[in-house]
Amino acid sequence: MSQFNAGRTASEAVYRPKLSTKQFIWLIGSLCRVHGVPFDAVRLVQRFPAPHLREGLVDAVRAHGLRVEVLAPRGSELEALSLPAIAFLRPDMTQSLPAVRPEPIPGLIAKCDAGRLLHVEACTDLPRTRFTRNFEEFFEPEVIVAAPERGSPH
Repeated sequence: MSQFNAGRTASEAVYRPKLSTKQFIWLIGSLCRVHGVPFDAVRLVQRFPAPHLREGLVDAVRAHGLRVEVLAPRGSELEALSLPAIAFLRPDMTQSLPAVRPEPIPGLIAKCDAGRLLHVEACTDLPRTRFTRNFEEFFEPEVIVAAPERGSPH
């Protein structure tokens, strides 16, 4: 399942949210901490200035020496992923019209087992648990998986 948007239909267009600078720093910094990679927030923002889009997030992760895959897993496939993975929590669609819908909330899927996933929203330390069977209902279809390059000392 290493294909971009594997198993999704053309009608399931992926929304490209902007990240706040704080969210961008938190996500990259968190991945670097998990993988033991040096991190400097000032240099990150200098090299990758706003606006922070999902594509820039992928580029910034790669710039820190991590291998990146953008995947579209089903809930049942989450336990096979190398975690943590960046995921985007869907905004509450009942509060806004689709044309002006709020931005998805980025965060990390930190753990996944026994049909449950542990998700931490960017810029918080409050983990939330959800059932993997409800993944498509609560999260945008794409996740960003990052891991050290093969043969890397990290």
